[in-house]
Amino acid sequence: MVTIVCFLASNFGYSQDRVSTDNIQQWVQKYKADIRGPYKDIRWFCTDGSIRQPKDPCPDNIGPGVQHARYKDEVVSLGETNHIYLGQILAYTDIDELWDAGHNHSRLKQYQLDKYLRLVDNGWINQKGQFYRGSV
Repeated sequence: MVTIVCFLASNFGYSQDRVSTDNIQQWVQKYKADIRGPYKDIRWFCTDGSIRQPKDPCPDNIGPGVQHARYKDEVVSLGETNHIYLGQILAYTDIDELWDAGHNHSRLKQYQLDKYLRLVDNGWINQKGQFYRGSV
C-alpha cells in the first residue's frame, strides 16, 4: 500500500502534460471567435466561499460578493501545466500569485502583455467577448 501511495505521489506532478504551442495557438484563435473568449460563465463569488448564479447575488448575511467570470477548464489547465494565464481576472487573484517572484514575475508580465494585446489587436482573445455583459 505504501508503495502505491509513493508511486502516485511521485507521478502526480507528471500527470498533467504541458500543452503544445500548436494547441495554444488553436485555443487563442478559438477564443477570438468565441462570444465568451477564455471564460466559461459569470458568477457571484461570496465572502463565505460560496459561488452563486449571476442573477442571485450574495445575501447580506454572508457578506458582499464580487461578480466576475470563471475561466474555461482548459484555461485553468494551461495555467497549471504551462504557467500561461490568459485573460487574467484580478478580482480574486492573491497578490503573491500575481507578483509571481518564483517565475521572475511572469504572471505580472503576462497581465501587462494581455492588456497591450487587447488594445492593439481588437480585444485579442476577447474580440467577440469584449462586449459581453460583465466584461471590463
